[in-house]
Amino acid sequence: MCEYSPDNSRGFLASFLEFGTLGGYILGSLLVFLVQFSLGDEAFTAWGWRIPFLCAAPLGLFGLYLRLKLEDSPAFVNAQKENEANGTLAEVIGDHTRQLLLCIGLTLILNIAYYTVLTYLPSYLETILNISTTEAAGLLIVVQVAMMSIIYLFGGLSDRVGRKPVLIAACLSFIVFSYPAFLLLSTTTVWGLVAGLAMLGLMTVMLAGVMPATLPAIFPTRVRYGGFAIAYNLSTSLFGGTAPLIIQYLIGETGNNFIPAFYLMGAAVIALVPIMLIPETAGRPLPGSKAQHSGTGPRTGPKQPAPAA
Repeated sequence: MCEYSPDNSRGFLASFLEFGTLGGYILGSLLVFLVQFSLGDEAFTAWGWRIPFLCAAPLGLFGLYLRLKLEDSPAFVNAQKENEANGTLAEVIGDHTRQLLLCIGLTLILNIAYYTVLTYLPSYLETILNISTTEAAGLLIVVQVAMMSIIYLFGGLSDRVGRKPVLIAACLSFIVFSYPAFLLLSTTTVWGLVAGLAMLGLMTVMLAGVMPATLPAIFPTRVRYGGFAIAYNLSTSLFGGTAPLIIQYLIGETGNNFIPAFYLMGAAVIALVPIMLIPETAGRPLPGSKAQHSGTGPRTGPKQPAPAA
């Protein structure tokens, strides 16, 4: 998506990647909710939980079909023509260590936010705050739909003001507002739950709307796929997938129900370092790529006017 996108609208177009991710979360949540509601808690716990997993099998085949039909991007085809598309694993690790670390640091906050807000929060509401399963699921679905409806706005905003200002604002928001958000959740009132979830959803979508255009631009075309895949999946495995387990363990050990807020705050502080170190890429061709075609011509920064024809 990034390599196909024009330079001056890459943030907006790439944000639809996470639009699809949120759509998957919503459909998954709805499916689980409907199965649980239809079978009842006892049957769902005994065997009904397998049904959503079985429903995913046809989606996997559909995804494989799409992937097999997907053509290489113009940026990659151009790199092939110029014999600049055969990067190796040794090259990625040896020559692009800095870029790998930067991508890992940025992915850290994105995935901790995703796994905490979208994956762990339903369990937190049920087991820690004693919110009913139905109410917790309903609230999360509403928040996810709201996130999905505005995510493209932040991608488009990053095309105008730059990726870094939006990402910095998102991290600072997590540092300042994570604790107040969980404080609102702890009230267990309808308005407290709605306000707390809205704050967490807004901060998460600020990251998610900009990251798809930011992360691939860290690497040149020659090693983009390999570098991004290694950094993203390593960071997701180490920090994202483990977040719910670590948070739950720390809550159990300390008895502090605000551990998720502190975890998000710590991740945001760490992520500010790579954000400050990466170059601004809004309105610029991807590294190692020729200038992409756009209606106004290539730009060298988020606010610089197009050159005269």
